[in-house]
Amino acid sequence: MNPLGIPIQLLDDHTGLPVDMAARFELDGVACAPLAKPQGFYLLPPLPPGGYRLTVRVAAFRVGRLDFEVPEQAADRTLAERILPLRLAPGPLYSYPAGTTLISGRLEAGRGQAVVVADYVSALGRPHRAQTRADSDGRFQLALAGRLANPTQVTLHADVDGLPPCQGSLRVVPGSSRFVEFVSA
Repeated sequence: MNPLGIPIQLLDDHTGLPVDMAARFELDGVACAPLAKPQGFYLLPPLPPGGYRLTVRVAAFRVGRLDFEVPEQAADRTLAERILPLRLAPGPLYSYPAGTTLISGRLEAGRGQAVVVADYVSALGRPHRAQTRADSDGRFQLALAGRLANPTQVTLHADVDGLPPCQGSLRVVPGSSRFVEFVSA
């Protein structure tokens, strides 16, 4: 058993900053209440060696999942080496900073895992890629990073399990929000 407990840090995947909000946890499908600390840190109780799945729910973020192993000997690792970071992806209710360029949408396709990718070039000529998973209703939201030209050409790709990929393009104005709908045969 690891006598020191398991330190977890919740991070905002968009900003990289700690998530200091109320969270609900499940360890291997059973509700648990780790000790909350500042800066998005939580301490799980000591656990016997083995594999675990942590599920975390925080308002405005998608459900986060983290598979981890508790080794036989953790005492030889520093606290910093034992911290398990969990990056939480923004959900539909996430409040993006002012000036963020967003593409929101919905996939009209069969049920299954769906990945949506946006490829574009910044105003400085650097290629960029934003990627997200659609939720079970096919909704997705992408935040474009980097300094964008006015307008910026964006190519969207959607891959849904078991269906041919679909693609489209659109122009976005920096700091604006656009909604798109994909229809896949």
